[in-house]
Amino acid sequence: MSGADPGAKASGGDAADAAPAARQGKIAEYLASHGGPFFELQARLKLLRANALQSGKRALLFVALAWGVPFLLGLPDSLSLDHSQGAYLTDPGVWAKFFVAIAAFVLAEQQVERGLRIKLGQFSRAPLIAPTSMPSAARAISNALKQRDSGLAETVCLALAAVAALLSFLNFHTTDASFWAVEHTAEGNRITAAG
Repeated sequence: MSGADPGAKASGGDAADAAPAARQGKIAEYLASHGGPFFELQARLKLLRANALQSGKRALLFVALAWGVPFLLGLPDSLSLDHSQGAYLTDPGVWAKFFVAIAAFVLAEQQVERGLRIKLGQFSRAPLIAPTSMPSAARAISNALKQRDSGLAETVCLALAAVAALLSFLNFHTTDASFWAVEHTAEGNRITAAG
């Protein structure tokens, strides 16, 4: 026993400590917004990079598409401020859905991801998780990453969005008043280009 190499015990201890450290690193590196088919599509289109979500640039682009395209398609009527005629610029639903919600959602990605990384970093640095529970915590992060990358989840969200759009379209045909998306006539409703 006395002839045993003291360095051997130390290196064995270092190896044992390395595995929990690796698991702690994995826990601290959870990136909530970096994954899934839509993320990959945006990366291919150079809208974001692996190390930068470019939230401001993407929020501007998505708002320009969602709010700006109907505005342009509805010109010159889009410039009207006559609330009684259902003008585009005075419709609170347009601002809420196409401008505020989209911008807030995209801009929140970076803040949410940063906040999660800080909180998970605290879990891995402070003795909040017992060393024996660290493998379970790492597995939970791995499961969360698999769910984040789920193509099925994004397909379901896309299908729900399509159903909502279809219901909105059908509702346009039953409305009894004209507004920016629908022209109501005695012969029936006609969807405008903006609509």
